[in-house]
Amino acid sequence: MARSWSTDADPLAEPWLTPRLTRDLPGCGGVLLSAPDDFRVEETLPYPLSGAGDHLFVQIRKTGIDTLVVVRRIVEATGISNEDIGVAGLKDRWAVATQWLSVPDRPGVETALNEIQDEALTIVAATRHSNKLRRGHVASNRFDIRLREVPDGGLARAQACLAALRQRGLPNGFGRQRFGRFGDNAVQGLDLLRRPTGRRSRIGSLLRSAVQSAVFNRVLALRLADETLRTALVGDVMQ
Repeated sequence: MARSWSTDADPLAEPWLTPRLTRDLPGCGGVLLSAPDDFRVEETLPYPLSGAGDHLFVQIRKTGIDTLVVVRRIVEATGISNEDIGVAGLKDRWAVATQWLSVPDRPGVETALNEIQDEALTIVAATRHSNKLRRGHVASNRFDIRLREVPDGGLARAQACLAALRQRGLPNGFGRQRFGRFGDNAVQGLDLLRRPTGRRSRIGSLLRSAVQSAVFNRVLALRLADETLRTALVGDVMQ
């Protein structure tokens, strides 16, 4: 069982831990993520696809595999380099996730993509566009989360927590999945940053981003602990 967050905690040991804003309220109980389809996420693009251009945008639905595994399978099937495949963001492994990727539009690419489909990977749609899909090209992510075996009274407890979040706001910290399967992406990223030349690749970027996420979560946790989450401090960027 993971330990509770404390001000003395090593910020890289379990960087996904932050104090709960509703820690004064009882949780609803139940079992979370007992099957991949208990967690569903669908990514939407911030712009319409034109239907013409040098890039093929492919909407995929993956179950129980990492986004980077999908990218590797596309590389192996098409011969396209990893760097030429566009991904807006990484989606959870233990989930049913629908997201977009882009590949250069070359002869035979669509056929090759259709041939790599299986129980874990489905091609939902494909259309052409003028630019490569870049990191962060996401309008929104829609989540559907199912809790099983919720004890009596769970709905009322969940509604009480939701009412508190509506009043207090939701601390938008980075979850465990941001820090890798073994939880050590931030540690690896910090080691990478300490080298004279950090690895410039999709994996290197992912590790460096985990360090940023760990720093963000640490600051967020300290603000929650000293109850300054809703207080403007010097250096805050205001909306």
